[in-house]
Amino acid sequence: MDDATRDKLINYLGSFVTAARAAKVQQVLEKRTRHIAVVMEDFENSLNVSAVLRSCEAMGVQDVHIIENQFRNKLSAYVAKGGSKWLTVTKHNELESTNSSRCLQLLRDAGYQIWVTSPDQSAVDLNDVGVDSKIALVFGTEFDGASKEVLEMADKRVCLPMQGFTESYNVSVSVALCLHVLLRKLKDSEIDWCMSEEEKKQLTLEWYRKIVRRSDIHEVRFLSGI
Repeated sequence: MDDATRDKLINYLGSFVTAARAAKVQQVLEKRTRHIAVVMEDFENSLNVSAVLRSCEAMGVQDVHIIENQFRNKLSAYVAKGGSKWLTVTKHNELESTNSSRCLQLLRDAGYQIWVTSPDQSAVDLNDVGVDSKIALVFGTEFDGASKEVLEMADKRVCLPMQGFTESYNVSVSVALCLHVLLRKLKDSEIDWCMSEEEKKQLTLEWYRKIVRRSDIHEVRFLSGI
């Protein structure tokens, strides 16, 4: 579909969207970012996956990658609260494939630095790092953390300071805390962290397709009439 047709389709589907809903879509788009992507490596608990998706959506992070080497996760609608429907979620779960390295290489090729959360002594306090580069923030499995493969590919190991006897946060809490730190830094900077106008238009179309009932039928009718 060429850009002109896409724009006309957006306007057409938008005629089925209330003014308040359309305004909300644009409001959300203005605060969405692809400067940070979240990567979950082989989470065992699907409730944690759902909770992370909910946090990413609420905090304005558009892209989430789910690596499934051993575990396949079925999302919890109750926990996710519909958050996943507004995100760009990419699953890496090919059989007999090194999904972790494949995912991270794709992100690196797209211009992201690979940052992995790790409790080891070489990790840098997240509060002390800059956010000039695009960041793919990787969280390892709940019990063992990031795999050796991910740790070896990482450009940086980062951590959050811990003040108590407990050695780690729940992984979904950790994601939310890390994003809070990074997004605050990003929004306090002069970095252009917002999405491009083309990206906003593409997401507007995707979201209108989800908002409008029977949007597939409306779209076929519209395109057949061009």
